[in-house]
Amino acid sequence: MNKILLTFFSLFLLAVGVDKMGSFTDPRDGKNYKTLKVGDYNFMMENLNYSVDGSTCFRDNEDFCKTYGRAYDYKTAIGDEEEDWDGVQGICPDGWRIPSAEEWIYLIQNSGGRLQYKKGSKASTILGKNTFNLKLAGNKSHANNKYYLIGKKGYYMTSSIEEGSWVVVDFSKKGNGFELSMNSDALKERAISCRCIQNSDTY
Repeated sequence: MNKILLTFFSLFLLAVGVDKMGSFTDPRDGKNYKTLKVGDYNFMMENLNYSVDGSTCFRDNEDFCKTYGRAYDYKTAIGDEEEDWDGVQGICPDGWRIPSAEEWIYLIQNSGGRLQYKKGSKASTILGKNTFNLKLAGNKSHANNKYYLIGKKGYYMTSSIEEGSWVVVDFSKKGNGFELSMNSDALKERAISCRCIQNSDTY
């Protein structure tokens, strides 16, 4: 976790702030997503709900996906190969990509999040309010194809690999706000939520 921890501390010093709201229509299926400009990044404010083979809805209910988006495993969202660099489009529309772990941290730290770290524990940030319209869709287990922790936790994918393991961000309720932690040993077979970030040369 050293790389991620160092990024937490370095980006905590930045404060570029939230810029403006917007929207984006996915040309593949016509679905519209709210967006938020944070510093240098334009970010989806809703979970991706693009249907492809391998993606699922809770109880196969499309109404659930309208609220929480679809769940994707690593292979479905990113592919067979392990990626360890920024700029992985994956399941995202053209001109958009799956955020890296560092980009997720940048978004949180520059949207009013504050660092909370205790020696010997994973670094985390606290959001005082639901700045990103977080949807806690839980995750789908690869072992029994059941969903868990719906409404309690939100797992969001990154394009980052650390020491051969997939890095995901893990949101949970913390009082009136949310706590984010980084998990660098996520199972690639587990299906989770996806948000996309826009490539800077497309806006």
